Amino acid sequence: MVGIRFFSYFVFITVIAGEMIRLDKNEKKPTHPKLASFSQNAHLRPTKCQVCRVLVTELMIELNKTANVKDTLHLTNRLDGDETEDSQKAINYQRSEIRLMESLEHVCKNTRNYKAIAGPDFPYLKGVKSMFQTELENMMGKSGLKLQLDAPKDIVDDPTLEVKRLEAFCNQMIETNEEDIEDWYMNHQEKDPIDYVCKTRILKEKDTECLRASTEVPDFATKPLPEKVSREEL
Repeated sequence: MVGIRFFSYFVFITVIAGEMIRLDKNEKKPTHPKLASFSQNAHLRPTKCQVCRVLVTELMIELNKTANVKDTLHLTNRLDGDETEDSQKAINYQRSEIRLMESLEHVCKNTRNYKAIAGPDFPYLKGVKSMFQTELENMMGKSGLKLQLDAPKDIVDDPTLEVKRLEAFCNQMIETNEEDIEDWYMNHQEKDPIDYVCKTRILKEKDTECLRASTEVPDFATKPLPEKVSREEL
């Protein structure tokens, strides 16, 4: 049943893509050169490079949230039963494993805020509506029609399921490369984690083009509509 429903939405997306191309031709706009291949190659995304870039980007965002915390943690060695002040070990929170673990807990969940957008060299953007939602709203605006799509929000936001894969691959990457991430955090925070963690450790200098790829939407592509932010998220 789920497979049939997904196939139906995929067909609808294909129809919308065809309508986008037709409208571009009617308006004498350049046809989106990446649209067809973007949809056809969705099963190949996200790449390992793309996953690592998002992972590190979100890790830095989470760490920045606690950048000004100056707490000192006092850990007691309870194995010998000595809980005196002299037996307690003082640890700077900024370099503590606790801070890293707390940040990593949110990193992969944050990937749900991304949308896959055809056009930019790096296809994952935040703060925007999905291509599907953007084109649907644009088509309704041009035609004057009011369409009500009876589809779950996650299908509208992620019709190719690649953002769902992004979260799964992110979790796998943290589990597999936790030592490299911890090594950067404990010993090399002065270095760019994109280079230290992704380029050198995880990707081993191979297929690294996406790490510096632009997120700018080119003129030939439809710019995604901004996603409304609730007061709670501000």
